[in-house]
Amino acid sequence: LVYFQSGGMCWDHASTTTRTSCRTAVVPQSETGIFDRLRTANPYRKFTVVYIQYCSGDLHIGDVKRWYADTDGELVQQRGYLNAKAALDW
Repeated sequence: LVYFQSGGMCWDHASTTTRTSCRTAVVPQSETGIFDRLRTANPYRKFTVVYIQYCSGDLHIGDVKRWYADTDGELVQQRGYLNAKAALDW
């Protein structure tokens, strides 16, 4: 089972820090629903799970390194494409 963690789209410092769907760190998935391995009604409980975490703000398709054009001038690397491809190639 391959699971792509959801998240928001972020493109500058303001969208990353003011939108609740954008994160600057990975948030662990709770062990509920398809991730609940103790619930016998879960058809995926015995599957191997490849969990592709998300915190790059690029919808798993970005491949860019750039500076935010704002007063903070933070360097941002959105490498979701490379992360997803590496997991799927594995």
